[in-house]
Formats: sequence, C-alpha cells, structure tokens
Amino acid sequence: MRPGDRRRAYCLQLGCNCRYFPLPRSWGKGLGDGAAASGPPAISPQQVRDVCASFQQAAVDMLVGRVMRAARDHGLRTVVVAGGVACNGVFRQALKAEAEAEGIQLVIPSPALCTDNAAMIAAAGAIRLRRGERAGWDLNAAASLPLHTG
Repeated sequence: MRPGDRRRAYCLQLGCNCRYFPLPRSWGKGLGDGAAASGPPAISPQQVRDVCASFQQAAVDMLVGRVMRAARDHGLRTVVVAGGVACNGVFRQALKAEAEAEGIQLVIPSPALCTDNAAMIAAAGAIRLRRGERAGWDLNAAASLPLHTG
C-alpha cells in the first residue's frame, strides 16, 4: 500500500470523502437539456452568473454538510480546513457559521496560505521544463509520482 492510499483509506473509513466531481457533470447535463442538434442553448450573461452562483452554493452546501457530519459522527471539537477550497469565501463563511452553531472550533489559514494542488504541480512541472525534461504522450496521471528527480 502506498502512503497516499493509507490516508485515503482512513478518510473513506471516516466517511468524509468530500470530492464533488458528480456536480459539474450534472450541471452540464442540465444546461444541455433541450439543446438543438447544432449546439448548446444560448444563455444570457445573467443566466451564466446564476448558474455559477447556484453551482457554488450547491458545492458549498454539500461540503459543509459532509464536514459537519464527519465532525459530529466522530466527536471532533476542532476542524481544520486547508488547500484551494479553503480560499472560497462563501465556503469559509458557511462553515464558520455551522461550526459556531455546533460549538466546534474551526481553524482555517488565511487565503494567502491556502494553495491549490494544481498550482504546486504546475510549479513542479515548470522546474522540470526548465531542466529540459519532457514527457512522452504516453504519460498518464499517477498520484504517487515523485515531485523530485532524484
């Protein structure tokens, strides 16, 4: 078992899998309903803003609900949130309100200290690119690839 597998297994064991990949697919399908064969339906800029705000609220509601359920189910009195998602102001406010209502201490670093994994991977890739390293078209995603080159 790889080190990341143990963390993932523990997270799943706790029932706190907070990924929300199904949401974008379901929203995309909803936008495509009734689309003409020639392409997607035309929507106004206000409709785009409404869909984005609705998606954000659905994602926030789901994530806050899962975090709070995990905290209740496991008797946690402190919850720490970090990473790219911790930069989202709507998420931060909603989770803070729920945590305060349940007497749970919430620890969230300032947004300047919350980085997204994609930014870290891009930085590692930029270093390799500067070194002249290139990958072939057969490269595939693998969570356990080392970030260093030995």
